[in-house]
Amino acid sequence: MNSSTSPSFTTYSLPSIRYKPFSRAAFVLVKIHFVSQISTMPITLDEIVEETRQWPPEKVGELVDRLSGDLHACDEETEAAWQAEISRRIEDIQSGKVRGIPGEEVSARVRKIVGR
Repeated sequence: MNSSTSPSFTTYSLPSIRYKPFSRAAFVLVKIHFVSQISTMPITLDEIVEETRQWPPEKVGELVDRLSGDLHACDEETEAAWQAEISRRIEDIQSGKVRGIPGEEVSARVRKIVGR
């Protein structure tokens, strides 16, 4: 086959990949290339923090709520028991049945216990 009758292909270039259009093998190579690129470039904690500094405060709050909810998740029965306990303690303080201890006094007791 001479050069005038051979098929003409346009070659496209991606980072470290050259392929001809409509080539099934090229599609697979490109797909693998991009999948591996994504999986080998994890975002760092510093990048996450920098990104979220540009978010509106309500979105940052939503993110924090969702993450802390995942960290401290418990079943519905346990959550209901905690809510009942919180309500009981608030009622005890508001009714005068229990006296609260000022934070300064608690801190002084802790410092005494740990020797500071």
